[in-house]
Order: sequence, then structure tokens, then C-alpha cells
Amino acid sequence: MPDKEIVAKKGYKLTPANLRFIKAYADFRSPTCGNGSKSYLVAYPNGTINSARQSACTLLKKEAIQNALSDEMEVNGFNDIIVDRALLRTIRQNKELSPKVQAIKEYNRLRKRIDNQESNTNINIGFSLTQLFEEANNVKEQKDKRDVIDFDLNAMD
Repeated sequence: MPDKEIVAKKGYKLTPANLRFIKAYADFRSPTCGNGSKSYLVAYPNGTINSARQSACTLLKKEAIQNALSDEMEVNGFNDIIVDRALLRTIRQNKELSPKVQAIKEYNRLRKRIDNQESNTNINIGFSLTQLFEEANNVKEQKDKRDVIDFDLNAMD
């Protein structure tokens, strides 16, 4: 259940069913995580799937629900630092992770960390481009060293 002290302190006007919805929606270990319809049915078990879709959409548009969800997700460990680290790992790896990058973009949009103005996009990611380029160069140098060692070992065969 979302921390009732946080809810009370922030002044959110939420019902017990709203709190159950938030918990189901933000629980990363649950199959209802991020699924409004399933989360709605956890909070309101007498509903139908059709009514759950519409009602979950309505609930997710409410500012108090959005704010409480944001707080609950942050308490569960989903925060800017975690996303920044995931983004850095994604940039540094060589595999295709476009769905992960899309999720990070969506998170940044929801947290209003991205300022879209025409073609100018500014992102506050917690580290500078200089750090990013230095890290990329370090990774490239390490790869080059491994390639030289592999070449030397193959030449010995």
C-alpha cells in the first residue's frame, strides 16, 4: 500500500480504492504494473474489463493520482538516478535495446525532464557530454586493447 503518511503529508485526496489502484499500478513485482485495466480490477474487483479500461484511463488523468503514482514509483526505486544509469548502460552497450530507450524517453517526458521546443531538445541526464565522451573513449580503448590481445593470441597458434 502506498505510504499513507506520504499521501497525507502531500495532501492528496485519495480513497482507499485509489490507494489500492496506485499500489497495483506501481508495484514492479506485480503483473499489474503499468497496466491500468488490471490495476483497476485489483482496486475495484466488481468491475468488468470494459469498465476498467475506461475508468483506469479516467483515474490516470487525475493530477492527485499522477502525483501519488510518481511518489510511489520513486519509493519503489524508480527514479532519475536509476534511469540515468540505465541510459548510460544502454549507450555503452552494443546490443539493440530500442524498447528500453523508448521507455527511458517516455519516463523523461512524464517527469518533464525533456524540453521540446521545435528541433531543440534539452535533457537533464545528470552527467555532462564531456563525461559521456570520455566514457565512450575509455570503452573504445579497452576494446582496442582486447582486439590487440586477441590478435596476439591467435598469432601464437
